[in-house]
Amino acid sequence: MEIRAGTLLECETAGGGHARMVALGSVIQGYDFPVVWVCTQEEYARAQQTEDKPDGLPWPSSSVRVLEPEDPASDFDVNLPQDTAAMSAKLDTGAH
Repeated sequence: MEIRAGTLLECETAGGGHARMVALGSVIQGYDFPVVWVCTQEEYARAQQTEDKPDGLPWPSSSVRVLEPEDPASDFDVNLPQDTAAMSAKLDTGAH
C-alpha cells in the first residue's frame, strides 16, 4: 500500500519498540536516507478539528510498516477522531 497523508503506520523506534503514527505525506528523500513525516493519532485528530497543520517529525521510511484498515493491530481510524479519554472510561466501567 502506498504511504500518503492519513496512512496509519507502525513505526519501529531506535530501542526496538513500536509506535503507531499517522503519515503526513508520502516518502521523501531526507538528508541521508528516505523519510516519512509522521505525527501521533492525537495530533492528527487535533489538527483536523482545528484546521491547523499537525506537528510532525521525520521517521526513516525503512522503519515503518503500513497498517491496513482491517489489520487487527490497528485499533483506531485516523479519519474519525475519537475522544480517547471517554472511550477509556467506557472500557474501564464496562459501559457501551
